[in-house]
Amino acid sequence: MDVITTTGLSAASALLGAEVVERKGAGHPDTLADGVAEAISRAYSRYCLEEFGAILHHNTDKTSLLGGAADVRFGHGELTAPIQVLVNGRITAALGDHTIPVADIVTTAARDYLASALPLLDTSRWVDVRPRLTQASSPGAVHAPEPAQREASRQRWFAPRTLDDLAERHRMFSNDTSAGVAYWPLGIAEQLALGVEEQLTSEAFRAEHPYYGTDIKLMVVRHGTSVRLTACVPQIARETADLDTYIARRTQARDLITHVASTIAPEHQVTVSINTRDDDTRPELYLTATGSSIESGDEGVVGRGNRANGLISMLRPWRRGRLREEPRLPRRQAL
Repeated sequence: MDVITTTGLSAASALLGAEVVERKGAGHPDTLADGVAEAISRAYSRYCLEEFGAILHHNTDKTSLLGGAADVRFGHGELTAPIQVLVNGRITAALGDHTIPVADIVTTAARDYLASALPLLDTSRWVDVRPRLTQASSPGAVHAPEPAQREASRQRWFAPRTLDDLAERHRMFSNDTSAGVAYWPLGIAEQLALGVEEQLTSEAFRAEHPYYGTDIKLMVVRHGTSVRLTACVPQIARETADLDTYIARRTQARDLITHVASTIAPEHQVTVSINTRDDDTRPELYLTATGSSIESGDEGVVGRGNRANGLISMLRPWRRGRLREEPRLPRRQAL
């Protein structure tokens, strides 16, 4: 494994003329998909450690969410069709004769995570978990015409008879190529995207303002000391009595964001726009039952959300996909 550090990369600071940064909030469908995949991996890994003392091979990083449908009006919001959780991948279903309750682990972990992330969502009624899991071998397991003295390790990758079938317990190796990129310090636009979203989705803020949802999305564009921050902030339908209330709280959200921005970037001129798609005359508004667009047709896919640092910075080096995919014991080496 090579670890390389270097200097001379452009810093996203006042010395760099521009930044373009996006952050998807805690309730965004892509963020939820990432969270579900990681919750399933943690639950499965915990079971394996408790039962076997080792984590068996599993991949949950191809999980996706399909949005449901909702009936939303002022003072009322409820789902009318379930959110579907598609857990696609390969998970070891047994160690020898010990069967692992994979479906139960996957379903419970997904529902528990979504219940925590979206407290207004009745996960027992409106979340349909669909595990689509196999134990097929990865490419490389060549079946010899005659019985070989030593069976190819990949043939037992997801179907081990004992822990001795886990090749990584005998030697350190990599079964894939991987690379990670990190940087520091954060630029002003990056600090704004993180700071504003974390404030608006914090437990304290949600307790004080229960009428805002968490499917917040921010785009921050900085040019010199001028910053344009565009935010989408949902409101909870049952907490919003009428259009006037919605408009007043939309204005309040803009003022709150402006205040937070002024504390993070006091030497910058920050212009805040909020819910620019709204059409008050129709009305067409960001009004939700649960605080997330996953309730109404939107989709979430692992790897399409924030990078490991919680940001999508357009002018920064970054890697695609999730960092946490398949835990190993011992940890596999990177090339």
